[in-house]
Amino acid sequence: MSMESKISWSAKLQNLVRDNPLPVYSPDGQIQALCSDEHIRLLDVKTGEELRILECHPDSIGEVIFSPDSLVVAASLVDNTIRLWDIRGGNNVRTLEGYRYPYGVGPILFSPDGQIVASSFDDDTIRLWDVKTGTRLQTLKTDCDSTSCGAFSPDSQRLAFPNSDGTIILWDVKTGKELQALTGDSEILSLQFSPDNQTVASNSNKRTVRLWNLNTGKTCQINCGWCEVWSIAFSPDGQILAWGTDDGIITLWDVKLGEVRSTLKSGGQSVDSIIFSPNGQFMASSFGESIKIWDIKTHNQVSWEESLQTTKEGL
Repeated sequence: MSMESKISWSAKLQNLVRDNPLPVYSPDGQIQALCSDEHIRLLDVKTGEELRILECHPDSIGEVIFSPDSLVVAASLVDNTIRLWDIRGGNNVRTLEGYRYPYGVGPILFSPDGQIVASSFDDDTIRLWDVKTGTRLQTLKTDCDSTSCGAFSPDSQRLAFPNSDGTIILWDVKTGKELQALTGDSEILSLQFSPDNQTVASNSNKRTVRLWNLNTGKTCQINCGWCEVWSIAFSPDGQILAWGTDDGIITLWDVKLGEVRSTLKSGGQSVDSIIFSPNGQFMASSFGESIKIWDIKTHNQVSWEESLQTTKEGL
């Protein structure tokens, strides 16, 4: 695993075990964001030195995330705005206006290329802004609310959000044109694009996982018995889809063959989230405030330190 990949993996592990909702670590692993009632403090991870203080209104801070390039930090506020700060200067770069109070702001999404930020609102809109200029690029009208999950495609060209009836709508990010409507289950909990942009996966409160081939339109529904599926994630090569359930079982699904490769038992606690290491050799799953890390080939648990060691497979 390259040094850059190790740092990225370490940052992802840090965020996986953080106390909700903060601290949050930048993707490059260099900066930690700590939140109080009135401001966000940015600290140097190595030295603990305070780098910047980002001022906000009292009791106003919701979600805080970093851009993919670690140069911008975004926060959703109770006044229905999203604020962007330039980390290098600490300046309030942009204030992105949402719908008028009391409508809420949903989860903040950065496009993978870091150029666009998006969020859903309780007025049944999804709004997209240019990160550099703060210009609103699109206002997408849809039947969703501020709690809706969404996802950008890895190439940053498409955006997916579910409607309240479970239909997943895919939009062209540049034009705002609706591209596809994928029929699914109601109350979708999360969405994922495959790394090659060709497949969308979702999990819902109906105890199912669904995959759609965006080229053929074919869908695969996987029934997960009596267990609620809490989290899903694709491996970096797109060959595996992993999901975790409320009984602590993680299933590794072979996307090409359409069958279960293996199952991992975590000990009975709900699997809150799953991530893969950049080289796909390891997978980490969170359970409350603790995590477990697995070697994908052997299915053995490994330590945090072991997963960061350089391996021949990861070079």
